[in-house]
Amino acid sequence: MARPLTRAATPWRAGTRRRSPLRRRRRVDNDRGVPVNGAEDARPRGESLNAAIDAWRLVLAYGCDRRELAHNAAAAMKKVARDHAEMQTYTPAEIRTVLRAADKDRNGHLWYLALSGLRRGEIAGLMWSDVDFDAGTITVARSRVELGGGPTTVLENEPKTKASRRTLPLDEGLLALLRRASARIARRQRRFCRGCPPAGNAPH
Repeated sequence: MARPLTRAATPWRAGTRRRSPLRRRRRVDNDRGVPVNGAEDARPRGESLNAAIDAWRLVLAYGCDRRELAHNAAAAMKKVARDHAEMQTYTPAEIRTVLRAADKDRNGHLWYLALSGLRRGEIAGLMWSDVDFDAGTITVARSRVELGGGPTTVLENEPKTKASRRTLPLDEGLLALLRRASARIARRQRRFCRGCPPAGNAPH
């Protein structure tokens, strides 16, 4: 059972200013999010510190609203400045390499959609009915993700935000690619799955 954090449980006596070696090694500069004395294992990530500060602000703000606290001491706490890494993208040569490999795969059209900007969950949630071949558009109406319970545990939801639900134009090349993929999947279903619903549903 964990010992209570009381004066008797601390490794130094009251009235002394000496800190235990363990406490010195794990002390962290909250403004910078880095450890002192070179203790790398003691460094919390900036996201963790900022989340803790947000939580304290909310808790103490609630106490202020209930007039149980005079002021919110966490309101003045500084958050850790986060370094935003530059996004790494494929080069044109790398994209050509990916698409050459995709052209040999039966689900290669999904790679074209991914390289067009659709998220993985959005692609998984697509239905052939979302592709309007006459208008030349594709509609993102749902998102589907696999949960940790296994391959059959799938969660389907609407997109995260209203802006994520969108109708996008398709260029002639991608539209032709999707037409060929739709016809190929329909032939495969007729051949191997008699009695299955028409190619309908998901484009993969």
